Amino acid sequence: MKKRFLILCSFIFIFAVVLVISYKNNTGIFENEDCYTKAQAAKMFTLLVESQDNIEEAIVTEKYSDLKPEKWYGKYVSEAVRLGFLKGNSQTGKLEPESAFTYKDAGNLLEQLDLPEKQFGFSLTSSKAMKREEVNAIYDAWILQYGEKSKVQKKAVYIYECNAEDERLVTNEGRLKLTGMDLSEYVGKCVMLYCQNQICVALHSEYEESVTLANVWCESSDRNGIRIYSQNLESRLSGDFSNGEKYENVVADVTMKQNRIEKVQVKKDTVSGKILSVSEEQIEMKEAGTYTFQEDMPIYRVYDTLCQESAVNLLLGYEKVTLVLEKNCVVAVLLTEALRTQNIRVLLNTSGFASQFHDTVRITCNQDYTVSVGGETKNYAAGKNVTFRKKSKLLQKGRVVVKPAAADGVLTITSIERGYGNPSYHGSLELSLYPEGICVVNDTGLEQYLYAVVPSEMPVSYGAEALKVQAVCARSYAYSQILNSSYSAYGAHLDDSVKSQVYNNSKECQESIDAVDSTCGQVLFDKENVASTYFFSTSCGHTAKSGDVWLNSHSTPDYLTGSLQAEGKNTLHLSSEEAFQEFIDTPDAYDFYEKDVNWFRWTVTMSREQVQEAVDANLANVLKYIKVKNKKGKYVSREIDTIGKIKDIRVQLRGDSGVIKQLVIQGSKAEIQVSSEFAVRKLLGNSKVAITLRDGSRSNQAMLPSGYFYISQTGDGENSQYSFNGGGYGHGVGMSQNGVKGMGDRGYSFEQILTHFFPNTQLKNIY
Repeated sequence: MKKRFLILCSFIFIFAVVLVISYKNNTGIFENEDCYTKAQAAKMFTLLVESQDNIEEAIVTEKYSDLKPEKWYGKYVSEAVRLGFLKGNSQTGKLEPESAFTYKDAGNLLEQLDLPEKQFGFSLTSSKAMKREEVNAIYDAWILQYGEKSKVQKKAVYIYECNAEDERLVTNEGRLKLTGMDLSEYVGKCVMLYCQNQICVALHSEYEESVTLANVWCESSDRNGIRIYSQNLESRLSGDFSNGEKYENVVADVTMKQNRIEKVQVKKDTVSGKILSVSEEQIEMKEAGTYTFQEDMPIYRVYDTLCQESAVNLLLGYEKVTLVLEKNCVVAVLLTEALRTQNIRVLLNTSGFASQFHDTVRITCNQDYTVSVGGETKNYAAGKNVTFRKKSKLLQKGRVVVKPAAADGVLTITSIERGYGNPSYHGSLELSLYPEGICVVNDTGLEQYLYAVVPSEMPVSYGAEALKVQAVCARSYAYSQILNSSYSAYGAHLDDSVKSQVYNNSKECQESIDAVDSTCGQVLFDKENVASTYFFSTSCGHTAKSGDVWLNSHSTPDYLTGSLQAEGKNTLHLSSEEAFQEFIDTPDAYDFYEKDVNWFRWTVTMSREQVQEAVDANLANVLKYIKVKNKKGKYVSREIDTIGKIKDIRVQLRGDSGVIKQLVIQGSKAEIQVSSEFAVRKLLGNSKVAITLRDGSRSNQAMLPSGYFYISQTGDGENSQYSFNGGGYGHGVGMSQNGVKGMGDRGYSFEQILTHFFPNTQLKNIY
């Protein structure tokens, strides 16, 4: 009898183990459809009252030994404990977050929520697992009680794809983050979800009513359904089309009910043409007018390989685009032909690059030319001036296009002064009226644009190979802006100032034309993406890792890691004060490419009073880069208008190249930590104090020339002086223009120079 009892107990034990093991899959996600785990319940109820951002900042509690920070639920459960939503076993010191959420757990929760137990119709004292629908009933009641304050909403969606491992759920409402559950069995079904913004909190139930998949691309159909494309996924939707209806290559709203097609509404209203501008609210199309658009409108590329684009400003690069309309509002966009990159649109600034908005614009041409607006065209003779003011009647009619009658004609804007006088432009000029003034856009060939960029960004005396390098870098930047415009609201890809790259401040010349023509169409790529071809004037002998200069960079590309700018050794480690000071003080230690350039080494000495003057004048301009030391000794972000009298200045952190990443300034009223080389240079810049260059010449600058310097102090108290001894001019990332000249003078080809400054990149032709 005893033996039978032991055998029975063994079977029960094995069954229990199997049950527990089958209770979750190998990702730690429980698959029991009938109940939630404590971890899942913790996520649900904390997100109801806290934002995901706040929860991300939470510290995982050490109150329970089985609560691990690396688990997906660590912070959710910790917040639930802090809020009193969950309690563990005080005797064992464990919470068992992966065990079932019980009626007893719910009872504790209702006490915190101030919800009466009797309204739910079930006992909340049992240690048994609580059913999902019962937890959902409590959840719904709490959402109702919170009303508009609830951070969670119910959302009916159709699921296209679920990838629990990648925490991704793709629905007709977009991509949702999915943690702690696997909804793979609901792919191709309509469900009701609990959501906080783009986070899937939990599944409520399958949804029996209608769900509309708005503005999907219908590829093809047959009697049993439609193949659609949406959210960058192809999906097959089932339905009865035995009557012969066809839905091919159209945009439509497809309504699903009980996981089958209930209705299809094709969007037949379309307009095609060239996009002239894209603002936050409107799309302007040539000869078709202006249209508002839905914020979430899909952009389908329907030529070559079907895909979905995300950036609205991409539209500015396409000559022919189809807008799909509903009630005169754009609900989808079709890109029907490949991007043409031979042309670029440039926003032109006023004299001195002071503003993009002009009060008056005067234009003439070396040949006959036309002025067109709203279907009307007027002819002007060569040399004749036409003037536009903010109140001009022509501008009230819409975008004005000024164009030479012959392709080789050149338009001159006599109301603008540039480095060589009134600038002249190939292509056409477009004028649009904005509340602030007139915007002028030059629509011209990309190669012609570069003719006037190269001499504006680099002296033509630097030599043929250097100019070719500049041409490739300038073309790469311009191409990246065509792909992702910064000025689409004004109908441009970029502007003509240092905010983009300087255009037409120096007149095009034969040297710049030859450099552009000999590299025609060549762009630098990092695998499939355009490389970021940053450049600056002069290095200190070593270039910087991009992540050390722009501290908010997510990562540093392997072609922007910095290197020694000399023959021989590739990199140095200059992050210590001793190593960097020795590097600056021994400019002949290596065969540097820029050793003869004046900005290669520089020094400036300021009295304590002059440093104080610089800090007081510039502090407000760099506040976002500054943290203030609190009473606990930690640096925190807060407003500050003065640090008092300066007591000490020291470098706290350098990058591998020696560039300053953090500087500490101690004052009588506050101690601050300054981050980023830009903020350091800006804060300590004093244009009243001359900087001494390598050859002894002097220059006054509003900012320190670079973030490559060390600080030495002489004297004490009121009589103390600070010397800033450094090298280079500019941010130090990517290509040094004087380094390019130095390499060109030594016989390096432009391809070799590009490989040196941007290793692991490839030259490719874009046309």
